[in-house]
Amino acid sequence: MKSADTRLAKRRAAARELFRDHHAHVEPDALFAERVVARLPSQSEAALGWAVARILPATLALLLVLVWLSWQATPVVDPVPETSPTEDVLAWVLDRGEEDR
Repeated sequence: MKSADTRLAKRRAAARELFRDHHAHVEPDALFAERVVARLPSQSEAALGWAVARILPATLALLLVLVWLSWQATPVVDPVPETSPTEDVLAWVLDRGEEDR
């Protein structure tokens, strides 16, 4: 296990050295953020349209999957008996329990 840790540490050090040696040394100027913001669409309708085009289909697909899964997981329930208790509910429940056995 120790040799694996040592090899990993050596590979990490080699990767750091490689990235340090091949750095482009390009730093953005102070106005970079302002230029990026200026190029963004200023209309909120465009952003809303993009969101609808990207998110709505995924949301509908997820909804369909969840509905299908809920239908698959829903147990089948026995129908309600046609006769109902009139006066003695406890006797009806106990009699019903004996019929199911």
